[in-house]
Amino acid sequence: MIIYLLIRIIMRIIKQFSCLICILWALACGNPQSPPELRQDTLAKGMCTCTERLLALNQAAQHSNDSLAFRSIADEFDQSRACVQKLGVKPDDKTLLVQALSNSCPALAKEQELLTELLGFAW
Repeated sequence: MIIYLLIRIIMRIIKQFSCLICILWALACGNPQSPPELRQDTLAKGMCTCTERLLALNQAAQHSNDSLAFRSIADEFDQSRACVQKLGVKPDDKTLLVQALSNSCPALAKEQELLTELLGFAW
């Protein structure tokens, strides 16, 4: 009789928590995580973010002879360079970074001379 009562109690507990058990199991097993982002993609996105304002100022300055515009470009260049340096781009990253920049930031990928100046090594 005691065994019968214990089995009934256990079955009620399982019945009450079966939805919770199914949900936890589905969450644990059913959601594969996305693969981690590649280093070159992370660097390209960071470089694009760092240089976004500089590229916009360069574009605007092409149609202006204002000396203030050139001063603000120089200031923005210094900030962009410091930002890019913090990303830790190495010369070894160049080959993979070229393709990543072409995909995520084509405007910057076209600026070979600017990339050389920002990174401090030949692009």
